[in-house]
Amino acid sequence: MPVGMPPVACGGGVAKPGFDDRVLAVLARSAADQPILVVHGHSSMPAAGTGPFKVPKDSVLYTYTEPGFPIYSDESKAILSKLDTEKMLIRTVPGARSDVRLRVNTDVTPNYSFSFEDHNGYEAQTTFKLGTYVYQPEAIGDALMWMHCPATRMTCHEAFQLAHTYGCKGVLAFGCKSGELELLAQEQDDCFTLKVIDIVDAPEVYHPAGFLSCHLYYPCDR
Repeated sequence: MPVGMPPVACGGGVAKPGFDDRVLAVLARSAADQPILVVHGHSSMPAAGTGPFKVPKDSVLYTYTEPGFPIYSDESKAILSKLDTEKMLIRTVPGARSDVRLRVNTDVTPNYSFSFEDHNGYEAQTTFKLGTYVYQPEAIGDALMWMHCPATRMTCHEAFQLAHTYGCKGVLAFGCKSGELELLAQEQDDCFTLKVIDIVDAPEVYHPAGFLSCHLYYPCDR
């Protein structure tokens, strides 16, 4: 990052309960053992009235940004660099400006729109070209291979279609989750339904707007 240049935001929120660190550790190790399509760009919430996107069966959406917040260039760089050079999906970004942590979604999510046209120097400060990459865990050397993307924009739905062509079941999406947020969409985006450890269904979560039925699960202490 250039000296004297402040970190640049990729593009406000409701904090969610943190998941047990042991669960995130297992998820991070498991995810880093398989090919992943990485989408690195500016992003925004879908247009008003756009319904949520259902993550395809046997597929996983990985994100780090807290719903309603941006992600900054130094935070993205920390995650991408670790994945590229050490083949690790870090669980959290220490010192982040919001709750930047690994989020795993196998259910529904807002159909985010990603742009690969840089307008504020975010690309240069992350040191990774905006666009799509395929993470290759078996690669010797750098694990992220940049893939030419024919379009300058992409939705979450289109990202999974591209992932399928590359044989990836996981999509790691970087970007801001800013914009007009609907409460239900916030809850859906932060759902956790990948059952890798004993987990129990959480009760409905109280929100000032009322009780929302959502798909939040917590580690079981048994």
